[in-house]
Amino acid sequence: MPAWAGDLRALRVYYNDDTTDLDSVASPYHRRGQAVSDAEVAACIDEAVDAGIDVYVNQPGTGWVPLWKSDVYPAADHFLWFSKAYDEPLLGLARYMVEGGDIVAVALKHCRMRGVPMLASFRLNDMHTIYFSGKSPAFTRAHLHDPDVPGWLQSLPYWISRVHMEHPEWRFDAASDRAEDHLWNWAHAEAVAHKLALASELARNYDIDGLELDFMRFPRLFADDLPLIERRRIVEGFLEAVRAALDSGRKGRELALRVPPKLGAFAALGLDLPRLRALGVDRLNLSSNNFTSQDVDFDAIRAAATGLRLTLEMAEAKHFLMHQTPRRPHDDMLLYAAPADDVTTAHLAQSKGCDSISLFNFVYYRSYVDGRGGAGREPPFAVIARLKAPARADCPVQSWFLSTVYFQGFQGFAPMPAQIVPGGSITLRMQVLPPSENGGESALIRYVARQNRSQNSVGEFSVALNGQPLTDPADPNALGLPEDPGLPFRALKIPDGVLRNGENVLTFRLTNGPRAELPLVEVLVACPEAGR
Repeated sequence: MPAWAGDLRALRVYYNDDTTDLDSVASPYHRRGQAVSDAEVAACIDEAVDAGIDVYVNQPGTGWVPLWKSDVYPAADHFLWFSKAYDEPLLGLARYMVEGGDIVAVALKHCRMRGVPMLASFRLNDMHTIYFSGKSPAFTRAHLHDPDVPGWLQSLPYWISRVHMEHPEWRFDAASDRAEDHLWNWAHAEAVAHKLALASELARNYDIDGLELDFMRFPRLFADDLPLIERRRIVEGFLEAVRAALDSGRKGRELALRVPPKLGAFAALGLDLPRLRALGVDRLNLSSNNFTSQDVDFDAIRAAATGLRLTLEMAEAKHFLMHQTPRRPHDDMLLYAAPADDVTTAHLAQSKGCDSISLFNFVYYRSYVDGRGGAGREPPFAVIARLKAPARADCPVQSWFLSTVYFQGFQGFAPMPAQIVPGGSITLRMQVLPPSENGGESALIRYVARQNRSQNSVGEFSVALNGQPLTDPADPNALGLPEDPGLPFRALKIPDGVLRNGENVLTFRLTNGPRAELPLVEVLVACPEAGR
């Protein structure tokens, strides 16, 4: 056993399935054009349970069109209207719901059969397919692929309810060209009431084991000029009502919040951490949108979140290749997390007081059915068992990193990508738990330096770790964790005894060359005792 393992309880593994993958992702149980069925719902649960998850979390839609039997906004009525209004055939989940489907009921029944608890996750202000909400079908089709429309929003608004379409006055700015301005402004009581009706219906009508309120899809509820005290009043009233709905069905069910990884981002969302336990919240799921990140305010959140359990969310990618050219046709510009990234991150979370991890978008290692994504790529289900006791897991190399992610909701708090002016320097702080307190392990630092979207930096850098200059070049692949072909790493060896157990300080100075940015920095450490 590694010297750093300690005596730790096993981490609980939540598995968050966003459900829309049932008709958008190719899998062993879904072919392109295949109808969504109850058997598919069961199959996606089975592969996760068989891999060792402890709790299945079902996201039944995007929070606008419920994928359950809803009296508040029936999905079958919505999709029949949409099919007629937009002259679109009923396919996938739309057809499934019109034919009487109920994702929540089917998933809950199968989870009971498999002996695993099931939570539902409810998105509070999701932006998918929102761009053309309220626009006529003719206008939408004419402008669907305009160059100023982001690719991921070039879609008919099939996931947006008529309630949203018919109430532009509840949005931040219905005339805006920015998609995020078409989200609902929670200062409008009617908008909040509609969301509450949906969440409460889900909690009351289904014997789920808990409900996660997803503040990260998408993390904007209020205009900048609304006082923080008013935001808290609105959100706390919402939380109290959801807690009451859960308790009306069965006492003791869990209320969790999917929230940003940075303490400073909570206030803008109307969240006052010391008050949450009294409002009936049980757990916080610390999320970096759909990325695995180690840049999390563990200590500060732990200190403020009195009485709450903490979960760290991990996802299919650890880095977004912003400011780079695509590597291949239909490139999703993501650097997918390797098992070493996952095991190392889980160990960090456990060492910081988290008692669980949540896997989000895990199935999206797979390719989309329309040809996007990596063909034949499968999720690393085998890593799930290793995540429960990460300090004891067989992991030949630790992967510590600071990376670029989608920072909606915590912009201004994320250090990456780091900008360096000519002759200037930056300081980055990274948590590292090396496998030995006495040194002797092989270690290296590798980083990417960019000049602009199409060019690597031509600059020269000096690098220091904890005040020690690093001067000995290294092979970026020397420790067996291969670099992505789209990432031209520079690498340096780390001498024995320089790494610290805990916070490590990295200093980069641009000694020669034009302005540059560092989008990704990694410290890799060999673990010769792993698995023994």
